Amino acid sequence: MPGSRTLSIVAPAGFSNSTCGYCTSPGSGKRSKAKSSASYGFWAYQLTPQHYQQLIDRGWRRSGHYLYKPDNSRTCCKQIPIRLKVDQYKASKHHRRALHNLFWRIHGTQQKPAKWKGKWGRQREWSPVSRWREIEWNDRDQPVKKYDKNDMGGFAERLGGPKSRRLETTLVPASSSEEKYKLYRKYQAKVHGETEDKTSGRKSWERFLVDTPMRLTSPITREALSETQAMRAEENPADLNSQSSIPWGTYHHEYRLDGQMFAVGVLDILPKCISSVYLFYDPDYDHLQVGKVAALREIALAKQLRSKRGMETLQYYYLGFYIETCQKMKYKAEYKPSQVLDCVSLQLKKGDASPVDRI
Repeated sequence: MPGSRTLSIVAPAGFSNSTCGYCTSPGSGKRSKAKSSASYGFWAYQLTPQHYQQLIDRGWRRSGHYLYKPDNSRTCCKQIPIRLKVDQYKASKHHRRALHNLFWRIHGTQQKPAKWKGKWGRQREWSPVSRWREIEWNDRDQPVKKYDKNDMGGFAERLGGPKSRRLETTLVPASSSEEKYKLYRKYQAKVHGETEDKTSGRKSWERFLVDTPMRLTSPITREALSETQAMRAEENPADLNSQSSIPWGTYHHEYRLDGQMFAVGVLDILPKCISSVYLFYDPDYDHLQVGKVAALREIALAKQLRSKRGMETLQYYYLGFYIETCQKMKYKAEYKPSQVLDCVSLQLKKGDASPVDRI
């Protein structure tokens, strides 16, 4: 079909009411008894990343192939889109501390200095990209005998010694595996309190966090990849060190420690943003503050992708919906300076009155 690689095909679902998972206490595994959550929706059989960018800038979100927009005039918990401009990100003390703690767990071959305060950032500017380079494993990781103040790795190894643990993150197009599904079930049971019989079956999990209406699309040609190109991309992790672009589309950001997968971030990579869809992880790794460090890794990822050829317009990190009345959603406002959208006027709320950017 002519133009089919840049075509979106959707079908309206209309207005709906459902029970709400934000009105109940976190970790209870329960939803509201009344159908108090109101939204509009449609089904996407095929959706280009460019069209989804336009929709997400207007307050829409996706769950699998279903796209929805809360009706905040009628819903019980107002859901407001929130985003961060990654180049303006200012790390809080809590965020810095989370990466400091992870640093010492990964290096750990030298004792943490007694006078630690300020030691990390005293000699250079704090950056999530450079901090992650000091934490993640890479092929160049070797003990550095002589300290070079211009060498990030030299500073890290002089401070903490060589890495004693192997922490790796891999960005791959979304796919299903038994390893990921088992991790999801464990997360749902321990974090959300779901019983064995209530946790989604594998097919439901795939519809929720694997299936996507978006085909992998080249940022250079702005067209969907051919079947051969898509198969090649699906077989190889994204090369974040190369200047070559990676396709827009839906990805799994996989985290492994010494070879053991402990977290997966589901991400939509779009023309102007990384949209965080969902994160599930092994609760046995809570001591790593997985939710917090994963968000910091995704901010660093957005900055890395923005430096690639053809991806210069990628400048935002979308954290989903912010719900002021929900305690478990308030953490999103900690990533500053954040912007929230007035879904009626399509203007950024007080603090930044400029219109939402459009493609």
